[in-house]
Amino acid sequence: MAEQKREADTVGNLKESYLLCSHCDGQWVDAHPRTCACGQPATSRDFLLCLACALRSHRCQHCGTPVDIRIDSC
Repeated sequence: MAEQKREADTVGNLKESYLLCSHCDGQWVDAHPRTCACGQPATSRDFLLCLACALRSHRCQHCGTPVDIRIDSC
């Protein structure tokens, strides 16, 4: 029963994820959000792209540099 409650509490609550190039990964960024050009929120005022746009275009959210990523289905 406790396991079911734990699963129910975490549904829809994902940890924040980022797509950053090796140069930008680990850099300090402003924690205040901004709006991406697509209208969705970007995690930081310093990010050019929201996560969805970064994944779609394979670019770093912070600087926009192309990032080599591979996304496999679950």
